[in-house]
Amino acid sequence: MKIGIIVLNWNGKKDTLSCLESLSNSDWTSRCLLVVDNGSIDGSVEAIFHWGTTQGWQVYVLDQTAIQKRQDQQKNKNSIFNPKQLFVLKLGENRGYTGGNNAGFTWLLQYCVDAVLILNNDIWVEPDAIRRMADTLKQRRDVGIVGCKIMNYDNDRIQYQGGNLSYWLGVYYLRRFRGHPQGTIKVNFVPGCAMLVRASVLRRIGGFRDDLFAYTDDIEFCHRVHNAGWILVVNLDAVVRHRLSQAMGKRRSSIYYYFVTRNTLIFIMEELGGIQRVVALIMFMLARFLQIILWISTGQRDRIKGVVRGIIDFARGVRGQGWAAQHLMVLPTHKMEDSSLQGM
Repeated sequence: MKIGIIVLNWNGKKDTLSCLESLSNSDWTSRCLLVVDNGSIDGSVEAIFHWGTTQGWQVYVLDQTAIQKRQDQQKNKNSIFNPKQLFVLKLGENRGYTGGNNAGFTWLLQYCVDAVLILNNDIWVEPDAIRRMADTLKQRRDVGIVGCKIMNYDNDRIQYQGGNLSYWLGVYYLRRFRGHPQGTIKVNFVPGCAMLVRASVLRRIGGFRDDLFAYTDDIEFCHRVHNAGWILVVNLDAVVRHRLSQAMGKRRSSIYYYFVTRNTLIFIMEELGGIQRVVALIMFMLARFLQIILWISTGQRDRIKGVVRGIIDFARGVRGQGWAAQHLMVLPTHKMEDSSLQGM
């Protein structure tokens, strides 16, 4: 099985280099490693190039023009699957989690890729994790997405070991599997910080929704994959560790609540139907109302602005970066601790 690996970077060279270091120790060698850079200005591309060359790897830095040129000249499409090669795709702008990964999908799907592994740049991959996830995908042709156990980087606290979202309770309520489950378990949601997606899924239904930009996009994608007939599972023997770096400056900022509010409303109104849509909308808005009361009492009024602007932009049909464009200093990434899924 040939796997394309996407590591999304925006001004996060320290985390990205650590992630690449972990991938260099992976026992899965039939891979193409692609870093997608969302217009970094911190010297990330140069640092990644230097790191790759010091490893003795061939490093290719590509822009949109170079992608097309390489596609035209590439005769042996299997040649990109080399553990001693690294590709860096420079986008020149911040396209968010959705646009950045979608650009990576477009490039990888030109080649004979069987699956794509999506990783946050602050993920540390254990040496056997990719092999275990790939084995699950190979054994189950009905599986579209494989997740893994996600643990803290510096201790053994578990961030995620499977669970099911309850759309009836406002979408962002995750019924977590308790205890110490083992093996492969069926779920309806896999966090976007580490998911292995079958290439035929991407070719059939597409990638993430560009108009969401960040947050809730993995929920929407998993829901769409499930509705298309594929099964989602988590292999609990595959382990990654999550640094939980604060890529948004501070956790649960107004920007975070803006995207979660707007995008969850989009998901409820466009993806759910009938009485489930009504109940989910009521439960989600009730949860936001109660949060606002709490924030007022604790002096966290900046978060209220994000929720209110999210509701307004949803009603106005504003998509993409929206209101957050004037405030967005860094790229949002999927972080279990930053999410309303945490602790439920």
